[in-house]
Amino acid sequence: MSNCYCHPGRAGGSPGTLAHQTIQLLELLRLISGKSKYLFPGQGPKNPTMSDGTIRMALQRMGYKDLMTGHGFRSVASTILHECGHTHEHIEMQMAHLKKDKVSGAYDYAKYLVPRTYMMQDWADFLDETLRSGEYKLIPPSYRIEREEGPEDILRRKRQNKAD
Repeated sequence: MSNCYCHPGRAGGSPGTLAHQTIQLLELLRLISGKSKYLFPGQGPKNPTMSDGTIRMALQRMGYKDLMTGHGFRSVASTILHECGHTHEHIEMQMAHLKKDKVSGAYDYAKYLVPRTYMMQDWADFLDETLRSGEYKLIPPSYRIEREEGPEDILRRKRQNKAD
């Protein structure tokens, strides 16, 4: 299994990334789910996949009724990844959110697979460390893309030098 998968909710699939810990868990889950083509199979042929209420019911049974939802985990991840300093565009792409700017969405097909792979590994390491230590410590990104200086940066620097 590689670190790249396709998001099933999008036409043609949207490439995504997986941490090493996630790959190990998915391989274990495959052993549990058996010969099903789904990692989270449902009950019988009429329900081939897990119900959308399964996570909600599991959270209720664990005592988290009205405290946490399945979608709430996405909010927690987005918040912590932003707090750690990960790039907003990479987080949004990982969450499979569409670009709000229609022009950008029409022309920009970047997937940011390399930085997203590092980001998801950082996230898995953060969760492991939090579980191990019992403490919440933000981990800075292990990968940073330094943006090249563009024409607007050169003009801004020239204006700044004249003002000084």
